[in-house]
This record gives sequence, structure tokens and C-alpha cells, in this order.
Amino acid sequence: MSLIGLKAMFFNCLKSFTFRLPASEKVGCYTIKPMSLVDAWHSVGLFHKVFDDESYSIFKAAFLLLVGRRFSTCIRDENKKIVAFQFCRLGNRDLVEGTIHESFIGVHPDHAGRGLATSMRWFSVKSFKNNDFAGISSRVSLSNLGSLKSAENVGFCILESYLDGSGRQEAYLILRFDE
Repeated sequence: MSLIGLKAMFFNCLKSFTFRLPASEKVGCYTIKPMSLVDAWHSVGLFHKVFDDESYSIFKAAFLLLVGRRFSTCIRDENKKIVAFQFCRLGNRDLVEGTIHESFIGVHPDHAGRGLATSMRWFSVKSFKNNDFAGISSRVSLSNLGSLKSAENVGFCILESYLDGSGRQEAYLILRFDE
């Protein structure tokens, strides 16, 4: 791991200790809530169902379970089953800009199209404002129209677009709280 990566890891750990967790909220028959350790474990399992072409490494899963879950959100249905997740963390660029990064957001296919991703994003906006962040950053594939629409509904703007390592067109989005 590079020194830059260690710096981000250190600040994630430090901020996780002082992060003020929001109260859970009801949205219809769903409950949006901060992630517990158990929620994080189940969310990694859901990640593999939602993103079947992506891998979530052991390192990323351990980081989520130990630190990243403090910044992350999930949604449970009326049966208390996790049906959506939002993984967030501090990245190197976020350390400079005072933002927090939305790494992944996913909704179980059986619950897609119900506004759950947008609801999680609104929930996070309130939480991150309350914790003195300047905004939220995200990276979204330009072919993922649902995620782009959800992000734009909350106020994210495309700051730049680029080709990722596999040749897919991606966008770097930002939602600044002061604008």
C-alpha cells in the first residue's frame, strides 16, 4: 500500500470515531439506517447479487466491516431483509476537497425502480452535512442511466468524464452542499 493509501486509511479510521450516526428513517415499508456490523456483512452478499461482474475483495470487505460501515447506509424491507446499500469512504481526493466518496450504491433487482437509491442519497446528504463534510463525490458508469438519474435528482453534477481501466465511459460526480 502506498503512503497516499495509508493517509486515506488513517483519516477514514480517525473520522469514523467522531462520526455522528443519523437516526433511522421510515420510507413506506422500508427503513433506511446506518450500517451495523451485521448489515455490512449482509450488504457485501447483496453486492455480489447486484454487481455480478464486479468483485469485492477481502480487503475492501474487511475495511467496510471495520471502518467504512460507519459512513455507509442500508435499507431493510418489512421483513428486515437488506434490499439496498450505499458504501461510502474517504478517498485521497476527498481529503483535499472535504468531501466523502460514495463508492457503491446498489438495490436488489426485486426492489429496483422504487426510488430507494435516491432515498439513500437524500439520507446521506443530511448525515454528511451534519458531520461537516463539504459534499459527496461519486463515480458512475455513463451507461448506468438509473444511477445517473438518481444522482442528478439529488443534485449531483458531472465534473468530468473519462475511460476507466476496462475502457468503460465513467463520470466523476460531485454534490457540493454550499451550492
